Amino acid sequence: MDDVDSIDLSDNDEFMLDVEITAANVQDALNMALADDDSNSNLPSITTNIDLPPLSDELINFDGNKFGEELLKTTDLEKALFEHWKTFVPQCYIFHTQLIKGIIEQRTQEILFRPLDIYLYGTLNTDEAIQTIRSFNKQSTVCGHLFKSDEPTYFCRDCCVDPTCVLCTECFLQSEHRKHRYKMNVSAGGGYCDCGDSEAWKQHVHCNLHLPRDDNNESADDILNRLPSDLRLRAKQLFHILLHFIIKLLCTENYQDIPNDLKNEYWDGDHKRYVTMLFNDEVHTYDQVINVLSRAIQCTKQEGHEFASLVDREGRTVIRIGPKDQCVEAKNTIRARTAEIPLKCEIYPSSFISLQYFAQKLLSYLQDTIAISDGFRRIFCECEMECDDKQNIIITEKVLLGEKMLWKSARSALHQIFINSFFMDAEWKKTFAIIYMKNYSTVWRNFVKDPDEYVSFTDLSVQIYTVPTLCYPIIVRQYLNDNASLYRNDCFLKLSVQLFTTQSLARYLISSHNAFQTIIDSFLEYCQSKLDHGKLLFSRTTNTPIQHEFRRAQSILYDLRYLLGVVPDHYTNELRENFINGFQAFLQLLIYIHGMDKVTRQTGQHIEFDPEWETAFNLVIKIQAIISSILDWCSHDKDLLLRAYEVTGLALAEIERTSDVSHLIKDKNNSSIVKTTVHDFKIDCFAYDVAKDPVTVHIPVVRLFAALHVHIQKYTDTVTTFDNLCEKLKIQPCFVYEESLRIQVLCAQHEAGLWKRNGHSLSNQIYYYSNVKCRKEMYDRDILALQVGASLKPADTYLIQLLHKFNLLDWVR
Repeated sequence: MDDVDSIDLSDNDEFMLDVEITAANVQDALNMALADDDSNSNLPSITTNIDLPPLSDELINFDGNKFGEELLKTTDLEKALFEHWKTFVPQCYIFHTQLIKGIIEQRTQEILFRPLDIYLYGTLNTDEAIQTIRSFNKQSTVCGHLFKSDEPTYFCRDCCVDPTCVLCTECFLQSEHRKHRYKMNVSAGGGYCDCGDSEAWKQHVHCNLHLPRDDNNESADDILNRLPSDLRLRAKQLFHILLHFIIKLLCTENYQDIPNDLKNEYWDGDHKRYVTMLFNDEVHTYDQVINVLSRAIQCTKQEGHEFASLVDREGRTVIRIGPKDQCVEAKNTIRARTAEIPLKCEIYPSSFISLQYFAQKLLSYLQDTIAISDGFRRIFCECEMECDDKQNIIITEKVLLGEKMLWKSARSALHQIFINSFFMDAEWKKTFAIIYMKNYSTVWRNFVKDPDEYVSFTDLSVQIYTVPTLCYPIIVRQYLNDNASLYRNDCFLKLSVQLFTTQSLARYLISSHNAFQTIIDSFLEYCQSKLDHGKLLFSRTTNTPIQHEFRRAQSILYDLRYLLGVVPDHYTNELRENFINGFQAFLQLLIYIHGMDKVTRQTGQHIEFDPEWETAFNLVIKIQAIISSILDWCSHDKDLLLRAYEVTGLALAEIERTSDVSHLIKDKNNSSIVKTTVHDFKIDCFAYDVAKDPVTVHIPVVRLFAALHVHIQKYTDTVTTFDNLCEKLKIQPCFVYEESLRIQVLCAQHEAGLWKRNGHSLSNQIYYYSNVKCRKEMYDRDILALQVGASLKPADTYLIQLLHKFNLLDWVR
């Protein structure tokens, strides 16, 4: 699966008119900064109090083979490795005197990784052992190639189940899909090739490189038993130690919390090996970072640009090495220069950073190792699901919950190892999906709060929610049984796309973990602070971080699109119940949108400032595909359709009762209905004048009701069902199309030039109302609502109500 964002779908397009930094702005700022005369050319270059030392005798004389053999004999492997790493990691990974060149490595393969291979394979001849272990593998029927950023992917229009199903170049060229209608895209990174996944393709599941054989149906025990028993034991022990070491080093906020066995003599005290670490965010521009660094560490603009590029690419970088007081001074200068939204800076001993860098290298080492054998991959998955030594929490869960402590490169490395381990096996993918859903709210909460937004575990949702058999069960048990679901806020979300697009997995999650409601509730949490009298309200004067958080939170809605992407073949009572739970939560979101951004015609003077209107339309764009999926689900099951129809009618009745019309404002005892006489006809019409009363183009509840109404005819009599519902809920039948009619009157009056004093905001809203980006769930649905009204009312009654709304009754009389 590859994230749908890499495919040019129209509902991902946004039109942010607020002043925000864009990629083009950043590049312009860089070009201007670099084009300026180098005003700092006379300043000293970055000064450090540490130079590259020559290789010590300890490093030169170290024998990796000898130490590897000692590891095979030791009774306490973890202690031996920790002592070794404490001594040699800070010497093997050191900072160059020019910090923009980062960390350099000295004999790392011989000193740090060679002993691990010798212990794992139990021999000095590791190459031969690797070849022997590879020979135990059977030909894989799945590809699982992990896409890098900007790597080409291929999408077959004829055979794919959904737009996230893609092939890598090698598989595509060896498949039948190359003869079909296909589309080539550029991956954003993080997805993987779906060759061999029967749930991703309608036909031609395998390419010629991954054709299945008769002997491929093996159990997990069979795969593990291919490996010698002593090798399995060593692999499990080594993976366990390495994984716990990695998590302890990466998922920590305080460097003093790591085990004492890893702390060397330069951990505390007065020495010259402290560093100032600058972290990335997506708030400050390149130009701002360059200017701040030029003052904090006296660097040139060129050097500042290189530092800014490093921070942007890696998520953090060291900008100063030296005594602690100098590092603190640089930190304080940076924070003072960015007081409004401070750049994050921390002080660490350089030994700690070397250990963290080594932990990231170990992730790459583990990825290479588990790729050697299917047995290694299964053993590693078992280790990932073990509980932490001191905390009663699964290691994988700890990583998901601790994402806010990670930086971009570390997050990306963990993201990749999750895909290369859990996602290459259906059962382990299911296990991971359950943990992911359990902590879904927290993962999103971290994502929304994290200013370093572009690498996130939330992207794995698409790999879960587009697996139909997993997706349906998720909708059932999770929310009811898991108290953690009440609190939502974190960020491994790039994994969402990997999970929710796996059909079997998506079905399972809907049926057993109430994923529909969990996802919607996660988004509704961020709506609460934006409500004004029960409607969403946005302002251009709102401070940037709050706007930024809500914009990031809207990404949750993509997960729901993945989750509901495939309609089930069979509906159970549990599935219906949990779908309705989620549907009611989604309806609450539509109620928040319904009636927002109301406008009243200006008759005196022109408005001074155009109100904010873009956010509402961005929401409409994001929920269009969700509404289509909901309608598909409801239309295939009578019970589900009738329950959704009634729930939507209940919401519509409440909207009618609380509608702010002129007659209620003037006299709350007045009726909202007036008797209109035309010749011999006396017709009930709503007392609402569009030219005087507030009106809005956002009426999603009415539109959803009309869309559901159309499907009722498949299972029962439409008129009888509608009349019974109106009588039961006390809905005025004409209210079903009343608000849609008001919008048509608004558009007509606007076209006639009656709303000129309302400025560009209203003009833009009316333009996008019928624009191709939004018209499916706006203009088209309003026309449908008017057609529904015409089918339910006598022709004379309907025509008079239309003429009344357009103020044309005097012309008729």
